[in-house]
Amino acid sequence: MSSQSNNVDVGSAPKKNNCATHLVALTSSSGLPIFTRKKGDGEPLSFSTIGSLYGMFTFGKSANATLEVTKSPDGKAIVWKEYADCVLLILCAENASTEEMNKVLELTFSAIVLRVGLREIKEPRNLELLKRELKNIYPLIDRILGLVHEVEKSNPSTDVHGLLECALYEENQVLQAYLETHVENMASMYGCVMLHGRVAVATPSWWTLTPIERLLLALATQYDTPSVARDLPVFLPDKSPDVPYRLVMSQLMPGVEICTLCGPTPELPEVEAIVNFTWKSCSEVLKGVVDFKSVPDSLVLDTHLMGLLLVNVEDSKYVLCNEPNTEAGSKNNGPPVAHRTNILKTFYSTAAPVLQQQAFSGTRETDLMDPIEAFWSSEFYKCHAIVSGANQLFILLPSMIPRHLASAISRQTLQVLLSEKMFCW
Repeated sequence: MSSQSNNVDVGSAPKKNNCATHLVALTSSSGLPIFTRKKGDGEPLSFSTIGSLYGMFTFGKSANATLEVTKSPDGKAIVWKEYADCVLLILCAENASTEEMNKVLELTFSAIVLRVGLREIKEPRNLELLKRELKNIYPLIDRILGLVHEVEKSNPSTDVHGLLECALYEENQVLQAYLETHVENMASMYGCVMLHGRVAVATPSWWTLTPIERLLLALATQYDTPSVARDLPVFLPDKSPDVPYRLVMSQLMPGVEICTLCGPTPELPEVEAIVNFTWKSCSEVLKGVVDFKSVPDSLVLDTHLMGLLLVNVEDSKYVLCNEPNTEAGSKNNGPPVAHRTNILKTFYSTAAPVLQQQAFSGTRETDLMDPIEAFWSSEFYKCHAIVSGANQLFILLPSMIPRHLASAISRQTLQVLLSEKMFCW
């Protein structure tokens, strides 16, 4: 690799569409529908269309050919994927890459396993009972579908394709110490603290779970009625697909929740006692969560920053902030705050594959002295990305910022974020 920076111009990013995204789950053997989900505008798929899609797959299978994907010139695509020789998932979308669509199907099947276990999928006792069980994860599946179809443009989700969202928090070392004590009292090794749906800290064993398991567990906590203590039986798709764990969730205060994976014990009344005993002296620290910000005030960042997205590709996690400086939005004519999330996510989806390819083509791991960078400019804003080892930083700046200054801001920002030991990175 050259001793100088590798600069990549990623050009214009593809635009998201407002058409419908369809997901269909069928039994592989008979083509009976298990569920259908739709995101966006448009009519649901008709029964005859679903039957035709199933017939196309089975026709190829009978000829020892696997039908995986078909695309049309106008950007429409259909992806078929069979899992465990028993479930066929079909995804229809527009302006989405095959990689994105396959990831959605993988997450969907893992969500099904999370709810009912692999054995029940392979050998269902009753198909109608299975369908009723899976209705409980419809909100989770709809959230997964949002990875390829953003519906709420005015208030876009911060979900980034297949990654776990984490939080910057100044008291992370304190939370980590309390969490370690909590999981020990729960006779477990797996636990994390969630701040407004983001992982703030987690035990070392929690990070040994696969990225898909960590992501689904984090999402699962958001689709249940908050209470002092509640539990949910979950099958871990990779670690334990046939024997369920209990995902025990304990709310300390609005926006703050502890998640623990454990066995049949302790029971919920005992869990409440453990939570009260372990966390009662942490109330002052938790009060800061009420005014939680994506980036703490103690982090000194460049005032030109309008947004940032930090990704760790090894652990499949990220931190996203669309307003790191409240002053930045008033000092320039940049995009509205709600629009910055979409810009950063679109820039990431366009630039990340190119950056990753550049990184793997090198002879050694990159560092801040020898980074790989990408630029993307428009009339109203400028994006810059930099790769340092497993970390990728994507920032949003005003259009007037020259390239050399954008590069310097990226380096400085990444150095600040990685030097501060205030979040799980």
